[in-house]
Amino acid sequence: MTDFFNSGLSAEQFLQDYWQQKPLLFRQAFKRFQSPISADELAGFACEEDVESRLIRFQPPHSWSLQQGPFDEDDFSALPDNDWTLLVQDMDKHMPALAEILDYFDFVPDWRLDDLMVSFAVKGGSVGPHTDSYDVFLLQAMGHREWSISAEAMPDVDCLAGSDLKVIADFEVGERWILEPGDMLYLPPHYAHHGIALDDCMTFSVGFRSPDELEIMDAMLEEMYQRDGVNQHYVDASRPLSQQRFAMSEHDITAIKAFFQARLDSQSELFSSAVCRLLTRPKAVLEVHAQNWLTEEGQATSEQQLRRNPYLRVLWHIVKDEVQLYIAGEAYHLPQQAQEQLASVLAMSVIEFDQYQHICRSAEGSASMEILIQAGLFAWK
Repeated sequence: MTDFFNSGLSAEQFLQDYWQQKPLLFRQAFKRFQSPISADELAGFACEEDVESRLIRFQPPHSWSLQQGPFDEDDFSALPDNDWTLLVQDMDKHMPALAEILDYFDFVPDWRLDDLMVSFAVKGGSVGPHTDSYDVFLLQAMGHREWSISAEAMPDVDCLAGSDLKVIADFEVGERWILEPGDMLYLPPHYAHHGIALDDCMTFSVGFRSPDELEIMDAMLEEMYQRDGVNQHYVDASRPLSQQRFAMSEHDITAIKAFFQARLDSQSELFSSAVCRLLTRPKAVLEVHAQNWLTEEGQATSEQQLRRNPYLRVLWHIVKDEVQLYIAGEAYHLPQQAQEQLASVLAMSVIEFDQYQHICRSAEGSASMEILIQAGLFAWK
């Protein structure tokens, strides 16, 4: 690509003018695109335990049914020729070839990426008009799909009663397009959208997550509970005389709010630690995969490689004079001098044995590799 998904925009322009603001259709964002995965391969993943998958059937004109995986061959052989969709989550982690697609979305930090979901649909397949609370890029990987979207964001919608799916009851179309392989549609949060397969088609959904306020508060409280001496009581020395015994005055509400805000401001390191732990915790369904991946661990030899565990999340944050490294919700500490080496290593998915030896020549590199292997982010394969 010569520019931002062949749009004529730069990444900076996209972030400034479209990101979380308004939709954008990219024609031939990926020219001559061919899907790295077939429909049969996707169905194979949907048959595996601990792989999150769903099968959605559309019964015209206004009814959808949901079935959760794992599935078996009989489930698929019993399906009709039309009006169903198979969706499989976290395919970037289950299939390395798909993970490479996410490299094109590095204009936002890795912690904002959630997963690459792959859906396969036969003619008429649809999950119904709905909204999402996250940003998503919808890349057409195979076949053709018609997308209809709302004219504006719809944070509050009325959904069909009696359905397992949150299908919008009265969907009003603002714009409509037909996407072919290589085309891509960006949607900010809460824009209603409805995709209908025009033939056998496959769509890659690159979803972006962000923590909500309850998740952040829960993470902060958990971090506080784990640290001794952090909790402090509200104090109100020199308070004014109470005029009503059972009344809560605006003065008190304002003072308690100020106390809480001051405590939050004074605990910036605790807050950053809580948020970083939260953002690197793997989904429960992926924890089993992360552990199973590690059970095949080998020994360091010149014939092996260090490979990155695709099921674990990692980020680092500079606090004062050290690097705070977070892997799968756990914190590790390195000297600030390790920052450059660490950034280089984390950009790799495979480290050859001679590269490993070169990294370990420095104290910072050796310390970094020790932590990354100990935490299970890299293993000899």
